[in-house]
Amino acid sequence: MNNLFALVYLSNATTAFSEEELKDILTVSRSNNSQERVSGVLIYCDGNILQVLEGSKESVYKTYDKIKKDPRHTDLIILQSRDISERNFEDWSMGFRASTKSEFEELEGYLDLRKQVENNRDDSMNQVKTLLVDFINNNR
Repeated sequence: MNNLFALVYLSNATTAFSEEELKDILTVSRSNNSQERVSGVLIYCDGNILQVLEGSKESVYKTYDKIKKDPRHTDLIILQSRDISERNFEDWSMGFRASTKSEFEELEGYLDLRKQVENNRDDSMNQVKTLLVDFINNNR
């Protein structure tokens, strides 16, 4: 029986985040999500947030409900929510736009999203993969 679930949402940040603020968010998110056994990825670019949450349905919605109450988010839209056969992002990771690729790779929590998304074997997440690739390509 499959008990994994994924939710993808889009939101706007209420203010622009600095690199330091993003690192702080990453640290807190990793801790909270580890406790809930939620994995995923958060992409931040110019005030736009795209996030994938994975785990049990209960844990994913519990995490999403916290996010909805977070004053740093506005205009949340669920793009997809569905059962999945395997996790697409084993570790909680965050990507965001940096001025050069080498600077981006030096950031704590760097994840090569293009490779992660394109190499995933779970066909049920094809729409999410397409969404992530489009988001990455449009926010370079």
